Amino acid sequence: MQAAYKENPKPPYPKAAFRVGAEGSVEVTVEVNPDGSVSTVSLAQSSGNEWLDQSALDSVKGWRFRSARKDGVLIKTVVRVPITFKLRADR
Repeated sequence: MQAAYKENPKPPYPKAAFRVGAEGSVEVTVEVNPDGSVSTVSLAQSSGNEWLDQSALDSVKGWRFRSARKDGVLIKTVVRVPITFKLRADR
């Protein structure tokens, strides 16, 4: 069973990105320890905006995950987490 993100806070919208109207989707690769804590994070796909990318990376570092299991044993695993920064919801 794959690791899954629990109830984690959304990354904050960087003020500088908000001011210039930047939007985008970031994909973060996360190495999850057997206890559900984050071991490492890296950028799998950039949004094209470094402020959005950095906000996503910084936030996910503090997340907790539901641990992955293999044959009933908690294991270290890698997951990809998509994060979208959008200024307004579609109407």
